Amino acid sequence: MITFDEFVTKLYTQLVKRHPEKNFSLELVQRILSLAQVDKVMQQEEQQEYASKRLLLRRLRMSGYKRHTIDGETIPFCYDHVFQSGIEGWIAGNGTGKSTLLKAIVWGLTGIEQHFKQDIQSWLEDIALEISIEHDIYTIRYYPRPEQPRVSGLIASTNLETILHGADEFYTVKTFAGLYEMQEAIDQFFSEKMGFISLKVNVLHEPYPEANPKKISWNIYSQALFIGSDYIDYLYPRSYTSEKPHQKTISLFLGLGSEEVLSILEMERNKAREKYKFESKRFLLDTQSVREKMKQFEAELLAINERLQAIEEGQSVLVDPTHINVIREQSAKYSRLVSDQALSLQNLLLEEREIRKDLDGVRRTCQALHENIRFKTFFSNLAIGQCPYCEQRISAESIEEEMENKRCRLCHNEIHTVDTIEVYETLLSEAKNKLKALEDASRMVKKNIREVNNTSKTYEAELAHWKSELQDISRQERAGFTQEMRSLYDQRGFLSGQLRQLQEQTEENHTQYLQELKDMQDILDEAYIEMQGVVWNHYARYWHVLEERTTELAKLFGVKDVELVSFGFGDHFDLSVRQGGKPIRFRYMEASERLRLKLALHIAMLIMRTTDGIGRHPGLLIIDAPGSAEMDEHHFQSILQGIITVKEQLGDQVQLLIASTREAMMSIGDAGRFEQYESGASIF
Repeated sequence: MITFDEFVTKLYTQLVKRHPEKNFSLELVQRILSLAQVDKVMQQEEQQEYASKRLLLRRLRMSGYKRHTIDGETIPFCYDHVFQSGIEGWIAGNGTGKSTLLKAIVWGLTGIEQHFKQDIQSWLEDIALEISIEHDIYTIRYYPRPEQPRVSGLIASTNLETILHGADEFYTVKTFAGLYEMQEAIDQFFSEKMGFISLKVNVLHEPYPEANPKKISWNIYSQALFIGSDYIDYLYPRSYTSEKPHQKTISLFLGLGSEEVLSILEMERNKAREKYKFESKRFLLDTQSVREKMKQFEAELLAINERLQAIEEGQSVLVDPTHINVIREQSAKYSRLVSDQALSLQNLLLEEREIRKDLDGVRRTCQALHENIRFKTFFSNLAIGQCPYCEQRISAESIEEEMENKRCRLCHNEIHTVDTIEVYETLLSEAKNKLKALEDASRMVKKNIREVNNTSKTYEAELAHWKSELQDISRQERAGFTQEMRSLYDQRGFLSGQLRQLQEQTEENHTQYLQELKDMQDILDEAYIEMQGVVWNHYARYWHVLEERTTELAKLFGVKDVELVSFGFGDHFDLSVRQGGKPIRFRYMEASERLRLKLALHIAMLIMRTTDGIGRHPGLLIIDAPGSAEMDEHHFQSILQGIITVKEQLGDQVQLLIASTREAMMSIGDAGRFEQYESGASIF
């Protein structure tokens, strides 16, 4: 597509046009991109070839022991279904088990846990999926459990029948025990077998400007193979996150090159932006503090110089002994007061530090509880200093480490979701009350600190005054003057050195460093935009074909007055529709239109892969309840006619699994390709 040297030259030319006021050099641009390892990744991509591979579900088997409701006896139950290419599925009423079947398939293909109904969880023990990737056959078998580990299983390079007959001679690709291990095993297996590379995206954490890379791989891409019964599409959700996994998935499914280069440039760009913003704020705060200190030191230095000049000129004050005693008493008095204030200030600062520590802990607790409530996930996050039994110290670890390991740091059990958040909401309310009390206490302590500081300054000024008076009186003793001058010279030297160091820390002296950070941000900003443009232009034909195919299908599916479905260029690849002469974004359309549009988009990628030879879509699509909710009969018939037309184009080159409540869905499949359950009957 484009070599690294060509890209550097292209980027440098664009930077000179956009930033003529800056002295960017070709060497600087090359060095920054090389530090981000863009050169290595581009060279690797030139040597790699990613062929599209077809994924086919061949068989699903679910078994367990159901308890009879009358006599309480357990009876074995097994659902076993063999799949073929083309269109097939299930026709049954609501609550009959269709979604359970789809969840079992999705869990096995993605590794992401699906939540079954309580009555299903009580008996379901063994789930197995037989799949083929091109001509290779594999079996994914897993065992859900109510206790820990929540799931266990294996991936084997053989068919399911061989495993069921107890044959020992087959190769186990991977084994797993626990939700996290299963997700990792499934992710690594499919990423390797399907040739889907892992990409990194940013998850930025304030205030420190480092990006915590998060991996996007098969467990993200594979979610686009499933269209749920709601109207929120994975590829084009109603709201976007900074991670943009949908964009990465579309790029990969369309077979666009340079996905890894774009991910690296995006991550480095975000890091550069955050670092520049963070350092700018930090330098501004530091500069204000430095200038205040410089002002204080300059005042002290001026006073020392004036005192030295007075001594050298022989100035002194002659007073009677009574006045000398008064001066000494006042000096001693204010010395005590200054000491008392210093002690009070120290105690207040200690108290403030403890409150701040408590505040940090409560804020972390609130944050953790917010995450618990939002994700219904249990984290330990216990602020335990020592074991209550053996009294040994326990080192603190972060929630991020728990999330990374998927294990509790105290009991080492696997992190799991909870069914209720009432306890967490109560804890959150208590934590917020404690947080408010601590914030009030913090404000009061800060107020007391200010008062002590102000009082200390008054006492220190008085003390300095009386000490000065006393030094003037004792000036007649030349040895005393000599000692005082020596002390003043030492203080002047110290203050002069401090001033020189502070002058080096001012904002003016950091301008060059900040400018370097800003230059890096500008170069990476432009590099990301430029690489997007390179990819967009190089694969423009792919986008145009996808737009044409999606538009044709949207019309077939009865989207009213649709003229063109298009994809916006930029960070989001935003989907929009020109309808009745006006552009409308996907997420602002009516619910039934969103369903038909997302069906059109997903099936368009299937058509591109099979008839146009474009992209790397696995060729499998699972659709749940395409005729439910707001879908009226007219729109449903439009979907049926559209799918029939697609079937004529695709034949058995792809696999569509559809679960529906409507009998009319039978018309799109060949005889025997749909399992139908009469009213009142259920799969489970």
